Amino acid sequence: MIKAGFSMNKKIPEIEMISSEIQELKHELSNISNDLSELKVMLLNKWKSEDERYGEYRWPYDIDGDLLKNVSLTIPEVN
Repeated sequence: MIKAGFSMNKKIPEIEMISSEIQELKHELSNISNDLSELKVMLLNKWKSEDERYGEYRWPYDIDGDLLKNVSLTIPEVN
């Protein structure tokens, strides 16, 4: 029984290191998610400006130049 407790104590630094790496990955995923959101908005703005130049709105816009109801600008959060 003492042997198992000793072995567990040796594993704690490894577990802490893995936990730290997971936190870093979550932070990086959050940054990527933000970048993708910004890219999505930039693409939509570009499409809209091209449509305005040609005088007709196409998907993902309605005939008035507003985003269609089924188009979402959100990206799911990384937890």
